[in-house]
Amino acid sequence: MGKYGYGDRNERRQRLLQFATLHNFSICNTRFQHKSNRKWTWASLDGMHKNMIDLILVQQRWKTSAIKCRTFQSADISSDHSLVLCNIKLRLKNLNSKPQQNCRIDVNRLRDEKIRQSCSATLTKNLKNIEPTCNLEEHAIKIEEAIKKTVEATIPATRTTKKPWISEETLKLADQKRKLKQMKNVSAEYAQQYKDFCRKAKKSARQDKEGAMLQTKDQIKQRWTQYCSGLYKDPGGGDRMVKEVDEIVPLQSEDPQDILYSEVQAAIQALKRNKSPGSDGITAEMLQAGEEQLVQQIHKLCNKAMAWRYDSRRMGQIYFGTNTKERRSQ
Repeated sequence: MGKYGYGDRNERRQRLLQFATLHNFSICNTRFQHKSNRKWTWASLDGMHKNMIDLILVQQRWKTSAIKCRTFQSADISSDHSLVLCNIKLRLKNLNSKPQQNCRIDVNRLRDEKIRQSCSATLTKNLKNIEPTCNLEEHAIKIEEAIKKTVEATIPATRTTKKPWISEETLKLADQKRKLKQMKNVSAEYAQQYKDFCRKAKKSARQDKEGAMLQTKDQIKQRWTQYCSGLYKDPGGGDRMVKEVDEIVPLQSEDPQDILYSEVQAAIQALKRNKSPGSDGITAEMLQAGEEQLVQQIHKLCNKAMAWRYDSRRMGQIYFGTNTKERRSQ
């Protein structure tokens, strides 16, 4: 019960208060400060006696969700009681619909020749179910399903373990720094100790790949350059192949030119390895392990997309030309 009630407490109100305490309820009417005519909920026929007898109770866990509770005397309800309204703003927890991925496919196992051959044979079998007459979207979905089904059946999953991003030594320094922060205003000595521990905590988090401490600014810059370069560099020679593909100048023609099988094959081999997959979960290693049968399906898919794009452009030209002729004739 809040501190903004109205009227005198009688036996019934005392019993209601006991009931609310027993069942962990909160009385919303008494939690908000209002003027008197927004508190009382009942008036006698002569208007001499008024009291708060109509109450809104909510569970204690939802108490903070009630943001306003008041009486509306102007409501026409033909009663000696008044209308009581309570505004509630729910704060519900967002449920994460995505499943937690405790395991991930170890694509490095594709380097094993036996696993690679098994993956290629299974994928070839799954890709045979794709009908040549299916449309563009169905074709892409079936290729994706075939790859995922093959990977789950042939490549063993590995459980990932999170590596600590802060060392135990750094955490200890942070605790000592936190204690000194509370005492830094006591004396100049404590203030100087606090500054020293701040420097130590920052330096302890700067390490190279081997765990050696980085002291100078040049060493820190070099470590950042090394880290960022590793994110976008492919050790398998994919950078050179991507550059060669980018240098190819497409022919400018009104008619659609079929994409060559060799172009698709080169593009797949040029994909950078050891990169995080997209929303479909398919990595470059999975595509490169598919070999000839997968390249053929992707080649057909690319040509379907090219033909669909050409047909859409032609339909737009026909529509635009027809409307132009109609306007001129008018």
